[in-house]
Amino acid sequence: MPLLITQQTSILQLILAMFNAPPGASNLNYLTIQLKNGQALENLAQSLAESILFFDKQYDDNLSPIDFSEALIKDLFGNRISDKNKALISDYMINKMSAGSSQEELIS
Repeated sequence: MPLLITQQTSILQLILAMFNAPPGASNLNYLTIQLKNGQALENLAQSLAESILFFDKQYDDNLSPIDFSEALIKDLFGNRISDKNKALISDYMINKMSAGSSQEELIS
């Protein structure tokens, strides 16, 4: 059974949000098969987040909490969320970093 349009859209949105690029044919095929086999989109997102592709993204260790949060939010969401939601996420990240959390902890 083919994927529903909403499932196809979800795959594209997931890859765009995580990697700021459309999925290649082989990645799209793999993710499609996983969804057809009953894998939840949330589990796919978690698997991708734990993959080497996601963790290869490097942020300068000298970025301020504000600059780091802005860069990560841009990479993850681009213009797909409201400025209000970006501000909420940024405030959370800045507070976590001010309390001692590392960039790696916030990414994972």
